[in-house]
Amino acid sequence: MESYVEVAFIQALLVNLVSVLTALYAAAYPLALRKCVSYAVLLAALASFCFHPWAAALLLIIEGLCAWLFFRYRLSAYFASIALRLLITGSCFKLAGGSIYNFTWFPPLDYNPFLIWLLLLIILAALIMKWGHTLNQLAFVYAVECCSLTLRGYLDSGNNCVIQGYPVMFVRPKVFEKIKGRDIIKGKMHTLSNEVEIEGKLSDVRVKGGNWMSVMVVVGDQHFPMQADCLLNLRQISEVDKHEIHKTNL
Repeated sequence: MESYVEVAFIQALLVNLVSVLTALYAAAYPLALRKCVSYAVLLAALASFCFHPWAAALLLIIEGLCAWLFFRYRLSAYFASIALRLLITGSCFKLAGGSIYNFTWFPPLDYNPFLIWLLLLIILAALIMKWGHTLNQLAFVYAVECCSLTLRGYLDSGNNCVIQGYPVMFVRPKVFEKIKGRDIIKGKMHTLSNEVEIEGKLSDVRVKGGNWMSVMVVVGDQHFPMQADCLLNLRQISEVDKHEIHKTNL
């Protein structure tokens, strides 16, 4: 089946970008846009212009290197992007024919892929518009040490709760079960509508790079943004030097 390699390259580039950005955005593990573009361009160029007998093997090696360099902390999103890429590629092949080479769809000469490209560009534009917000949220994600656990913490600007003088840090139920607190403390917390009785564990917690402090760890039933394990209290950040805080790579 004959095909234009330039058309295949553009198709592969758009599919790669849409796949990787969709997977990373859905997993809330953003990656710098320039790295996403570099990854997409490199793979599209190799798949479209390399016709060596060992091209497929070379492509798999490059995939492995990119997985280590760019996605080693985001492997679930990486494999999801590959699955999405194969799904889009297979769907295009089923819809319009052509051929599959190096895991890439080569459209037939008599097929105009304009509508497919337009759809991919619309999706890509929407993802890039959302990307800025996601990257801004990443600025509020910190690595947190609690007991022997390393958690992914999100700074909740609305969390300035204090019980018996201790700042409150909300955690997921599964995390709460693993935390060994010094004491079980009961106290009252004021919400917008009423006053509630809560129970928590008094534990030593620190944001990596900061100082250890005693924190009231409480199970939270609210939304945890950015795949966070815990919602940090403002006091946990305000009392340490922000220049020394380690951002999380989890």
